[in-house]
Amino acid sequence: MKKRIFSLLLVTALVLSLLPTAALASETQVIRTAQDLIALGGQEMTGTITLAADLDLDGQQMEPIASLNGVFDGQGHTISHLAMDHPFQPADSNGISLPVGLFGRTAQTAVIQNLHLKDLSIRGDSGVGGLAGSFSGRMYHCTVSGEVSGKSDVGGMVGGTMVGGTGNAELVDCHVDVQVTGTGGTGGFAGYAGHAWFEGCSAKGTVS
Repeated sequence: MKKRIFSLLLVTALVLSLLPTAALASETQVIRTAQDLIALGGQEMTGTITLAADLDLDGQQMEPIASLNGVFDGQGHTISHLAMDHPFQPADSNGISLPVGLFGRTAQTAVIQNLHLKDLSIRGDSGVGGLAGSFSGRMYHCTVSGEVSGKSDVGGMVGGTMVGGTGNAELVDCHVDVQVTGTGGTGGFAGYAGHAWFEGCSAKGTVS
């Protein structure tokens, strides 16, 4: 019996040694520095991501995190001076401009919580928001302040829900104080809201 168990352990160790490094990585990724966060730009994120400290991105540009299909927990921390300038975003295969925000798109299974964005400056084309350009999933206890601008589906928190995609959105206790500028589908909190539930959320600032 002991020999059989030992053999199984050897086989398991051999299989694990053949797996790519990414497959062995922990499902939880911890963001500790501004460079850790900036490195996520353009990536499709899964698993759990936690923010371990307040971050200041002053003087640095960041690409949107392409997508989130997992959990991002800010743990009550603040990201200050997030800056993105993408007024001519390329289109995807469906001819829809890629959304702009800390997260470009989120999946219906995504959760964003306990995160604060302060004094941000984001400019895009269609589907532009402080926290997400196109949002599905759940969002809890988040705040955004600063400036967001674009052409259509432009909002302080999210550019829109279900923009260029499918799914439901639930947003609870989320608040914005943002100067929002757009030419169509523009709102203080969300530029477009379809199949979305808002509870205890608020928006102040200006919309033009």
